[in-house]
Amino acid sequence: RRIKKIKIKNEVFSYANYMIESKVSLENISYELPVDTHELYEWGGILHNCLFSYTDHVSKGSSIIYGLFVENTLCYAIEISNHKIIQASASFNRSLTKEEKVKVEKWHKEVYLKNLIKKFN
Repeated sequence: RRIKKIKIKNEVFSYANYMIESKVSLENISYELPVDTHELYEWGGILHNCLFSYTDHVSKGSSIIYGLFVENTLCYAIEISNHKIIQASASFNRSLTKEEKVKVEKWHKEVYLKNLIKKFN
């Protein structure tokens, strides 16, 4: 049986300032953006999900993926599109607990959306 290696075209992602400014630590969760396609691929492997399939969406700016780290370990990922959280999941696409969702929604409202609003002021 032959195993095919996937060649990944390395592409560095670019982000608006408000997205970069939303990379913070809040309530023991650090919100990070993937630097490039290789990092997004690695995140998908760590979380055992299809994050890498969002490469084109991230490149085109139609989706933003944030990796959520707890004690320097990737534990969750969220997808934002049209400034709304579309999905949030842990490894193997497990749903976030109620407490985790509350923390993510707080970050979205108090950090991400505030940084977005500052962009227009």
